[in-house]
Amino acid sequence: MNTGSREAWDNQGVKIILFSSGGVDHYQMGLLEGLLKAGLTVEVVGNDRLDDYRDLFARYPRAIAVNLRGGFRPDVSIPQKIMRLLRSYGRVLRYPFQTDATVVHLQWLIRFPKFDRIFLPLVFRLAGKKVVVTAHEIDPEARHNRSGPINRLSLRIYYALAQKIIVHTGLMQAQLMQWFAVGGEKIHVLGMGLNEPLFNPDLTRGEARDRLGLGQEKKIFLFFGMITWFKGVDILLEAFAGVGQDCHLVIAGRSATGADAYVAQLQRQIDTVALQNRVSLHLRFIPDAQISFYFTAADCLVLPYRNLYQSAVLFMGLTFGLPVITTDVGALKEWVEDGVNGWVCRAGDSGDLAEKLCLFLQSDLCEHSQRHRLRIRQQARESYSWEAIGAQTSAIYREM
Repeated sequence: MNTGSREAWDNQGVKIILFSSGGVDHYQMGLLEGLLKAGLTVEVVGNDRLDDYRDLFARYPRAIAVNLRGGFRPDVSIPQKIMRLLRSYGRVLRYPFQTDATVVHLQWLIRFPKFDRIFLPLVFRLAGKKVVVTAHEIDPEARHNRSGPINRLSLRIYYALAQKIIVHTGLMQAQLMQWFAVGGEKIHVLGMGLNEPLFNPDLTRGEARDRLGLGQEKKIFLFFGMITWFKGVDILLEAFAGVGQDCHLVIAGRSATGADAYVAQLQRQIDTVALQNRVSLHLRFIPDAQISFYFTAADCLVLPYRNLYQSAVLFMGLTFGLPVITTDVGALKEWVEDGVNGWVCRAGDSGDLAEKLCLFLQSDLCEHSQRHRLRIRQQARESYSWEAIGAQTSAIYREM
């Protein structure tokens, strides 16, 4: 019997709670499948978006959907929103005392981060559950330079109540220890996995471009994700203005709350002579069913971030075998090797970013893109499979 089989056998009958407000569904469901393959029974707490994965729950009898959050439609009255929120918290308050699961793994919080960081782990611990936290960002407010004392206090309590904490990089581990005095013995570093369900092997580059109304001949750079100042889209536009006319830039994603002025600034940049008719701005939420169009149509993914710990979009690019040009922030350079699967440039430097865009266009990664995409995808699958991450995560549960 191999090691994976032994772990699955050891986990038979073990039930854990994977708790999320609805969060990053690709990550949540990838981890779910990895945990199920490790032999665990998993109650997945979320909202109505759980219905989007009914096929996954049908495939695995040990996957149990627990919809505590209900609907999330924005087009309802304020009293309805308040009642919806109160019902959510009421269900969450009762739920830990109704389930026989022994471990809760907190992923994304509900609505009020400072309150949830204290409330959620405390309620689960009072119900006798072991608490694991994945810190996707050590301090989400730090990137905006607005992390005040109340925010830091709530994070300190959150990390103190957790019995195990999972982070994605060594840098995040160091920050957790330095900023919040967390002991190294309770921290585990696990990478992110690939978003395999998004990949459509039957979709061709030409078909994807037709679906998006893009030309077939130009080289296409892609920015994908929520649009806000620290993502550096304005820097990308400055850099792209100096790239050849045979290139096109696609910016796809919804704007962050409060980013209206920033989006207006981006639109003014796009309307300049240097960028007219060379940039497509798809300013909206991109549903899962359409994500493959963007990543299959593109030649290169660009992440011009000013500040970030890690990026799920980077792993989305690797899922599709896309070369990635990223800035040297957080731990992003740990996953990108110059000339092999992309390039790393200086954060906030549009000139250096422009140089890397041109390097890509002159490289073998661009000239023989199909061959390299297959290689990048295969290497990523070998290194970042959810099955391996699920086995590693289940080992952390067993330690408890």
